[in-house]
Amino acid sequence: MPNIAVLTKLSLDVDALRAEGERLVLETAPLKISDGDLNAIEAAVRLKEGAGGKVYLLSAVTWGPVDRRRREVGEALRRGLAMGADEAYSVVDEDLEGAGIDVVSRVLAKLIEGLESVDLVLSGEGSIDGFSMVVPGRVAALLGWPYIPYALGVRIEGDSVIADLSFEEEVLTVRAKLPAVISVTREINTPRIPTLRSILMARRKTIKTLSLGDLGLEGLKSRVVVEGLSAPRLERKGVFIRGETVEEMVEKLIDALRGEGVL
Repeated sequence: MPNIAVLTKLSLDVDALRAEGERLVLETAPLKISDGDLNAIEAAVRLKEGAGGKVYLLSAVTWGPVDRRRREVGEALRRGLAMGADEAYSVVDEDLEGAGIDVVSRVLAKLIEGLESVDLVLSGEGSIDGFSMVVPGRVAALLGWPYIPYALGVRIEGDSVIADLSFEEEVLTVRAKLPAVISVTREINTPRIPTLRSILMARRKTIKTLSLGDLGLEGLKSRVVVEGLSAPRLERKGVFIRGETVEEMVEKLIDALRGEGVL
């Protein structure tokens, strides 16, 4: 019965971003589980359904302000719990705000080491905000475990994990001894939509929020400095097509599109 940890990036919900002039307002955008990590959670839950064990969600929050994010973490993680994960652990700390991938990787590795008997770590191939695609590999290196990237199929046989990787027209099947770390692609599955009963049950599951001090990582700092961030400007020409009949308006529209070089 393998226990599986899923590296669960809590990203900004890009669909909820708004702008004030040319400035993107990041502080009020809500957190959500990064889309690719939903595929990793689905893969972990399917393995649990077939072989038993537990599924843990692990996250390190790098978006501020910290007080707001601390309140949001539980609600953001409940979707993964409603999908079938058993427990969630999130590290929220002022020193993690804007942290680089080296710090995030160390925090996640420390969380894994503190859990009881984790046999497999799954992750999405990249988050919707950073998309560095290197965190699972760094975590594997810190733990000293084998790493398999970009899997489109995962299964466990005995003390080994088997993954299918796509190489253009070919599928390569690789095997690694457990414990191991695997990142999965979006093509591996379609994340389930939790039922109402699952959503209600998720309210009873454990969500634990930790600080760097709780992990013995006080003073751990490494920030990404963003020199500038602005919203794209979209200026419309505001051309109106008028005519007495539909046919006349269609002709004028075609002429206008030709004038713009579209047709």
